Amino acid sequence: MNHAIVSLLAVASVPAAALAGGSDIGLLVQDGRIVTAVADDENGAFEELGERVFGADIDFVTNLGDEPGFFTTDGPTVPAGFSSFTPGSTITYRTNGALQAWNGAEFVATTNRLRQIVVPNVLEILTPSDGSTVDGFEYTYAGGEFDEHPDYAMENGAEAGIYLWNITFSATDGAGNAYGDSESVFVVFNFGLSEAEHEAAIAYAESIVPAPGVLAPLAFAGALATRRRR
Repeated sequence: MNHAIVSLLAVASVPAAALAGGSDIGLLVQDGRIVTAVADDENGAFEELGERVFGADIDFVTNLGDEPGFFTTDGPTVPAGFSSFTPGSTITYRTNGALQAWNGAEFVATTNRLRQIVVPNVLEILTPSDGSTVDGFEYTYAGGEFDEHPDYAMENGAEAGIYLWNITFSATDGAGNAYGDSESVFVVFNFGLSEAEHEAAIAYAESIVPAPGVLAPLAFAGALATRRRR
């Protein structure tokens, strides 16, 4: 199994994403566990607490995108009952198995893979080609606003499609104590197809993702391969 971990330093305040208006994956802590939400990195707002399905686009011409980002803050926009990470915490994610591709009715196996990029051809991570897990980039939270946006590209830039990426977030505080992992999170990337098809794929994913705590992260891939949209 090829595990790639790259340590990066997140400063207290990071510029907003190049693609303004895109929704980031918000990262919050509740009862010691990571919870995801829809986050606006322009105003710091968190909405749809517990959201686990996110849509994003990779431009088909340039084969490049920078959404979704990963966002948190310890500022006043943190919802009641939640907190941010303590300064000095390490935040990372892992990919759970291979990408899947939308065929118009469900997600199925594909040979295409997602590149996660900090420095092209130098700091890159590829999603696995099988059911294994691969560690993602690792960030240090310095307090304040945290807004990290790796770039995304498809390994096969000629293969248009809508692709599903399954990830889980992990973190430890400055003393090495682990936060509870997030539930599995699913990003539906549109790479050169219509927005109507993209929306249909997102709706299908949302119809299958269970309430938090109901289904183990890796079980979702098999469910997508066998169940059609309700």
